[in-house]
Amino acid sequence: MRKKLWIWQVTLLVAIFAFWHVATNPDLIPPFVWDNPTAPPSSSASRLKIFKVIVEWFTNGEIYPHLWVTLQETALAFVIGSVAGLVIGLWLGLRPSPPP
Repeated sequence: MRKKLWIWQVTLLVAIFAFWHVATNPDLIPPFVWDNPTAPPSSSASRLKIFKVIVEWFTNGEIYPHLWVTLQETALAFVIGSVAGLVIGLWLGLRPSPPP
């Protein structure tokens, strides 16, 4: 089951990059969309460079400390928001209502 999920995740990642590559191909989009039809804003060279850098970050392990910090910040923001929402909700719900 776990291996099947991993295969789906990798397939989805490859599909996203493939769609990105195909969707920004200047030959597929009419030339009036781009100022210079031979050089759209994200050229295929930059997409491949980005993909290579992402693969390099994961294979070298360089990205994992940054992901850990992001996970900690996300969890902390969730806790702060939940506690603040609970406190404000209780304050609004439990305060005495004004007399009619």
